Amino acid sequence: MKSIKERYEEAEMNIYQILDEYKPNDSIFDEDEDEIRKLKKIIYTKLDETDRRIILEYAEIGNSRDCAKLFKVSPTTIYLKIKEIQNKIKSFLNDDNN
Repeated sequence: MKSIKERYEEAEMNIYQILDEYKPNDSIFDEDEDEIRKLKKIIYTKLDETDRRIILEYAEIGNSRDCAKLFKVSPTTIYLKIKEIQNKIKSFLNDDNN
């Protein structure tokens, strides 16, 4: 069984891999469409570290129940936080489109 320290270090490595994958890239060789590029930029530049980590883990895991286990909070808490983050992202997207 892994120690708490080992699990924490693995989680830290995982979040940095995810952050790198979702990092916006303005290269001419970037294959992301414009909306995806905007979304990545918002996640990477406008969300605070906690919100960014939650939404990226949720994107990787795919459901709020398992995400809640990772953060050791109730599924309801993580569900509400994800909805709040999604609303922030929508607001930033709307601001960029206006």
